Amino acid sequence: MAKQFDLVFRIGGSQHPSYVSSSSTTSQYKLLEVPESLLEEIKKDNKTVSIKGNPNDEAVLCTSEHTYSLKLAESSNSMLLIPGKLIQENERQYIVGTLSSHFELIEIAPRLKALRDFLSEHLYVDNSEQEDNDESKGKLYTFEKLLSLIQASEAELTKGLQKIHALKVGPYWRLLSPTTQLRTCDSIVTTIIAKDWDFTCVPFEECKEELKELCSPIVLQHCLKVILGKDKDHKAPDVMEDFVTQELDPEKIAIFRATQILTMNGSLEVNENVWGEKVNREHWRLGEFLTAWKDSVPDAVKTSLGENLNMDLLRGLAITIPNANLSSSSSSSSDSSSLLSSVRYFPTFLLPGNAKDRFRALFTTKPRWNLQEIEPYLQELIEPGSSLEQLPLKFARPITGKGMRNFCSRE
Repeated sequence: MAKQFDLVFRIGGSQHPSYVSSSSTTSQYKLLEVPESLLEEIKKDNKTVSIKGNPNDEAVLCTSEHTYSLKLAESSNSMLLIPGKLIQENERQYIVGTLSSHFELIEIAPRLKALRDFLSEHLYVDNSEQEDNDESKGKLYTFEKLLSLIQASEAELTKGLQKIHALKVGPYWRLLSPTTQLRTCDSIVTTIIAKDWDFTCVPFEECKEELKELCSPIVLQHCLKVILGKDKDHKAPDVMEDFVTQELDPEKIAIFRATQILTMNGSLEVNENVWGEKVNREHWRLGEFLTAWKDSVPDAVKTSLGENLNMDLLRGLAITIPNANLSSSSSSSSDSSSLLSSVRYFPTFLLPGNAKDRFRALFTTKPRWNLQEIEPYLQELIEPGSSLEQLPLKFARPITGKGMRNFCSRE
């Protein structure tokens, strides 16, 4: 029998004798302060609440809808833990632990950076014959597997898959390879122009018949609806209903053409693995890029967009760097035209996931940013209850000149 120690403690002015088992240890118990709504979700015990994190990660608590960080709050008063209900007057009770701290929950943005990393381990190449072999190597992920790995709630993970244009093939979630995605989109746009179809009403069956030698129906449907299609609803990304026609989004077509120019060469092969860690470092002169971009966009799209066909469409995908020194085989070092603004492919998803490293990468690429330029690169880092304006003030130094406010590195 465990040795017991008598203890007297006071509640509401009355003294209550209790005793503590010598076998009890404080480390056995942790206290967590939760809001009433979360307490009800925990009581339901439907496995929607979990604590996630690898050994090197900061642990987070995820519910069905939200993600929270766990912060340890110290207290100057000790808390005595007793089992069961509140004690009655003069009733002896076990004290099973003594704590001087508890965990608080702070809602945070989901940590979705790893989602693209996992899906990039094995990109989907249309009509690939290596699925069975790759599957045995553990490179494919179901939604349930991703939910266990990613520090995000179920709802946030669903939105994350939608944002990165993930494709469900069988039970697995995949990312199209850059070449597959851009080749398919190029074929779709070229076919629409050749057949004189209306971009607002593309016939799926006819398009499938025209491109049956070039792409599979599932990739064609994905590119028509997700990559190029008009956003008509907010269904889960694995919901791919049958459709007769698809309305394409002029902005998405223009963005696709810009991506194609910045990442691919004339043979429609990706210069580098732009879905992975590397990125095409080639700079385009701004004027040359704008000319090439507008020439590549179909007339119907140019008419629809009008003056909106400009660099603002590419925020979060490409940046303009003033006075960049561009090397070209057709220009000499004395050619003043080589000292012009340039355009560089610079997608958000290639940047580090934590704020400090992301700001360092941003300022390494471009020493000064205004708030409008930097906003798409910070949006996913903004915590609930915070604002875009607050984040740069923590990690960057504001400077004002010529009536404009810019941000530069603190380092």
